[in-house]
Amino acid sequence: MPIPTYTLMTGLKEARKAAGYTQTELGQHLGVCLGAVSSWETGRNLPSIPTLFAMADLLGVAPTDLMPSLKVRLYACAANDLKEVQR
Repeated sequence: MPIPTYTLMTGLKEARKAAGYTQTELGQHLGVCLGAVSSWETGRNLPSIPTLFAMADLLGVAPTDLMPSLKVRLYACAANDLKEVQR
């Protein structure tokens, strides 16, 4: 079953390259293998939440920069919560 497009780590490759890391180097810093980083960049798998935050910290970006669709989903959830509060 393919991963829905909203879960893809579309910003990871760009952030990794901008920070000057190869996939191997990033994997070493995070304690994961090269295959894990590659699978995140291609959308075959997703990192755990703690790994996502560690990666964002290491690359100097926000977690939502690595996974832009997460920002859209968070804003949508916040908007729905606000509507509930206003009722």
